[in-house]
Amino acid sequence: MQHVAGYASVLVTATSSGNTDFSNGVATVSTVNGQNPPLFTTLTFTFSDWSVFNAFSFQAEFNKRQTGESTDIYVTWYDQTGVAHGTVPFLDVDTNGLTSSLGIHSLDGETLSKIVIYDSEGFKQMKQFAFVGNVAPVPEASTWAMMLLGFAGVGFLAYRRRGQGPALRLV
Repeated sequence: MQHVAGYASVLVTATSSGNTDFSNGVATVSTVNGQNPPLFTTLTFTFSDWSVFNAFSFQAEFNKRQTGESTDIYVTWYDQTGVAHGTVPFLDVDTNGLTSSLGIHSLDGETLSKIVIYDSEGFKQMKQFAFVGNVAPVPEASTWAMMLLGFAGVGFLAYRRRGQGPALRLV
């Protein structure tokens, strides 16, 4: 389980079918290292808080294939009740290099509880995952610290100016 960047209260669990390496958390999911590693065919994201995200995107890379070859990728999403709400096919995706960003976005206000990405030929790597929420994210601790330091600095300047008296007197 990993936290989603910008959403400290939301955990995401990523599971796969196939041999995958999650050493970087869920930022990049790759096949295991080695000669001709087996590819993984399915990647599933399950959210701890299903009321947050209404859009999702990613990029995929396949085993090096010849230019002009393509594959079909299917993204199934589940709604708040845990029921598969629909499947979007991305047909004839070019398998040479990293794909452009692929994703889904709710048009009717539904939020996502789970996402399943599937390709029968298998992925070499997936990355650039973006989870888009319909609520404001919780600021990171460092953001709060910088804001408090700023308020302290403004307060200190106001204190110093009060001790110096008015800069301009009206007569």
